[in-house]
Amino acid sequence: MVDSKRTGVFYSKSGDDYVVLWQGREIYRYQTMQEFVNAHKAGLDALEDNQADLLENYYRSIGIHSGKNPGRSGLP
Repeated sequence: MVDSKRTGVFYSKSGDDYVVLWQGREIYRYQTMQEFVNAHKAGLDALEDNQADLLENYYRSIGIHSGKNPGRSGLP
């Protein structure tokens, strides 16, 4: 019996491509594994950039500076 809630990246012989499934739903198809890896890396980079922006905005909102300004201790 096949689990209809599978999650992962699977090679499809019929489509000769790679299928990304999440909880049984098809999310995306990639022609090559390299295409999948590139997309995954781009997504991780975007998350990292977004996280850095969120943290910087939060600390600015509570009055702590990033320390990017020489001569400032970073404290209000």
